Amino acid sequence: MKVKGNVLFILSRVLPNIVHSMKEWAYTFDAVSKEQWIRQIESDLKQKTIASLQSEWWPGEPLMPLLHRDDVTEETVSLPISLFTQPPLIAEWISTSGQQATAINQQILDALRQDTHLLILYSSGNSSLFDAEWFNGVFQDLITISYQMEEFKESSFRLLEESGTRYLLRINREASSPPLGKLLAQTDPYLSGLGSFRFNYLIKSSGIWDVNTAGVLNRLVEDLTDWTNLGFQAADFFQQCILSLEADKAYFKHIIQTRVLHLLWYNLKAHLIQSTVEIPDHYLECHIYESTQESPEHFLIRASMSGLAASLAGSHTVCIHHSSREETPDLYKRANRNIHHLLQLESAMYKGVDPMSGAISIDYYTRSWTQKIWNALRL
Repeated sequence: MKVKGNVLFILSRVLPNIVHSMKEWAYTFDAVSKEQWIRQIESDLKQKTIASLQSEWWPGEPLMPLLHRDDVTEETVSLPISLFTQPPLIAEWISTSGQQATAINQQILDALRQDTHLLILYSSGNSSLFDAEWFNGVFQDLITISYQMEEFKESSFRLLEESGTRYLLRINREASSPPLGKLLAQTDPYLSGLGSFRFNYLIKSSGIWDVNTAGVLNRLVEDLTDWTNLGFQAADFFQQCILSLEADKAYFKHIIQTRVLHLLWYNLKAHLIQSTVEIPDHYLECHIYESTQESPEHFLIRASMSGLAASLAGSHTVCIHHSSREETPDLYKRANRNIHHLLQLESAMYKGVDPMSGAISIDYYTRSWTQKIWNALRL
């Protein structure tokens, strides 16, 4: 610990001087043409060819490794500065299935000690939806509590209403989900508690991403139609929507996917809401899942990279799904949660500036994927 402390002390003394000197630095590099750039790449590849760099983001979507500024003629993509003024909220996913109430209570308290802002309590169809013992010693007014189930019924909704707890009811909406009007009629026939509902649009990172994402967003557009047909305001619907993006293992791919979702969201609002009312935005969640057979050490490294990507791309919330294996030490859960604090306290990147704006390759794919998905929407 002494060595670590000395390193941190040295960094705290040296880093400010480095940052100051960079501000004084005159950027005097000569511009490099595309031809010169490719010649240098060919030289660095030695025995390999340029063709060896070719790959795919997903089947049918080529990854172009040699994008140069000469290839880009459009304006730079810059996201709203409001996305980069504060770090993502910390969310904790807790499965209540097959667990004793005391064990769930301990998990909630452990999460809150690490400054968790949002609890997402997940229940399978056969498990309890609510138990007052879960919240022993919990000041519920200081956090947001969300419930998510495999299947919602009117009885479950009434049980939550009678519990006296503050809650949000998250309803998963996928491309294959039933119409929203029918679902609401089954869950809340009197439409008395719709303000507590959150419509959760699950966007996976795998597969043919542009096609799959367009399918999910088309469900959102259809849900909005059902919502307004019930007599409610379109602006209220957007306030109750969540885009839940599964973190991709590829660092840059996840950054691009997140930026694409931001652009689609703002364009959907502008297209579908006939109002000048400003809607507070808090819609994009990043969920980082553990892979099968992945060691805790590898997951910690990957979660750190995904957390950084989510932050650089302006995600509103980050949720790290901890290992469900009993042999995983609690140390890793604490380390996973501390990723948020490192991003917030050590990086100093929340300055109200889009840090990825102007990155040629990221801009190219952000614009390309956004256009493909937009063209596939049934507006």
